[in-house]
Amino acid sequence: MTDYVAYSESKHPAPHRERVGLFALFYGLFAAPIMWAGNFMVDYGLVSYACYPGDHPLSEAQPGLGFVFWLTFAFYWLTLAVCLSGFVVAYRSWRASGRESEGHEHHLMEAGEGRTRYLSLIGMAFSVLFFIATAAGVLIYIFEPLCAY
Repeated sequence: MTDYVAYSESKHPAPHRERVGLFALFYGLFAAPIMWAGNFMVDYGLVSYACYPGDHPLSEAQPGLGFVFWLTFAFYWLTLAVCLSGFVVAYRSWRASGRESEGHEHHLMEAGEGRTRYLSLIGMAFSVLFFIATAAGVLIYIFEPLCAY
């Protein structure tokens, strides 16, 4: 029975939670994936309508829809900016809760301590991952025409 720890002796899993606002924590965690998904849906809808209006694809955008390339290209850059801002917010949250619990990161993950710091770290990882995915989409726009079939 030496492994038993009374509830009154246990620590809260996020002792520095008041240092990071809930909005900042969730923005850092979800801004990049939500913006990437929104970019993917808007891009797919606009380009599909401009380049594939009927039962056969077009080699260039429908007349009057030439702006779709620049609109979706700009939306990609906006997505990159939101991914970057999500990383900055998550990094600031991680720095604010950096000393949430003592010990190395591996110990904290095993013990379940440092929840705010952990969510901030995941937010930074999500931001980098979706930034890379969006940057790959920007490269496609540089090397491929809008209506390539």
